[in-house]
Amino acid sequence: MKTIDIRDACCLATAGLDKKLQQLTLDEKVEIIISTAVGEKMLLDVAKKEGCKILETKTEGEVISVIAKKESDNTNKECSKTNEEGRKNEEGKKAENCMICGASLEYLETALVVVCNYCGKEEMGYVQCPKGHYVCDECHGKGAFELVKDIAITTDEKDPLSIAELLMAHPKIPFLGCEHALITTASLLAALKNEGSLGVSNEHIAEAMKRTQKQSMPPYCALTGVCGVPIGIGAAFSVILGAACPKDRESAITMHIVARTIDTIANDVGPVCCKSFVRTSLSVGYNVAKEYFNVYLPINMGNISCFHSNKNHRNCRKNKCLYFPKTV
Repeated sequence: MKTIDIRDACCLATAGLDKKLQQLTLDEKVEIIISTAVGEKMLLDVAKKEGCKILETKTEGEVISVIAKKESDNTNKECSKTNEEGRKNEEGKKAENCMICGASLEYLETALVVVCNYCGKEEMGYVQCPKGHYVCDECHGKGAFELVKDIAITTDEKDPLSIAELLMAHPKIPFLGCEHALITTASLLAALKNEGSLGVSNEHIAEAMKRTQKQSMPPYCALTGVCGVPIGIGAAFSVILGAACPKDRESAITMHIVARTIDTIANDVGPVCCKSFVRTSLSVGYNVAKEYFNVYLPINMGNISCFHSNKNHRNCRKNKCLYFPKTV
């Protein structure tokens, strides 16, 4: 029996599941393996559209295994066409505003039912393009986790801001988004790893990034007041402290650090800018490392001149921002 193992894919469209199922012969059985993050319903919908009958479904941990049999070759051509267009569009993702067309996004107070243009996932969303486009979180940040982690574990830089600026300037990092929370976590821990005093490892960096990714979701910085960037600072120190629910002081310190970071970046709002939050949060992380651990990282806050401001994004605070280029 053939096996289609796509557990590492962020979505079914980019994994090309529909194409793979179309290649099956009548009555041929196949085992399909996906992650629970993608969702069983999406898999079942694609299998049904491609003429496959589900024989068995099994979930173990974060992995879903499905046995299916091809019963019809009447594939849903419209669905295949949509997914193919999604894959083509993904190659030309816009870094600013709507990833599909570049139009300014609408931020909603009440969630609407939306469908991702890339993978076809239907969900409730608070952000959409006025032209009806929508990109789910998985597709929005596709590849960002590995990109940020790889740079973080290989750099020898000890200034967390220098690492963050390098990552924020990368063409695969969107102008706004929770990828900046990952950048915050990775930049701080990479700098502390290279400084050497706290014994931070590459495993610590990866673990803190996973924790950050789990809790940072757009656009909840405004909807709940808890931005993913302070969560990233908290995850970094949580890993260092070994914080866990049964523990006392370690968990309390982590919460105080997150609260302190949120309170500090709240002064940078008007409107929200992820890049500003990263810089300000890392300055808090620098102070925390100094106060709690007596670790002094090199950090050059005064040298920041945000070159992203020349893009004239509507969320840019311009002269109100600490990092807006100073004119002489």
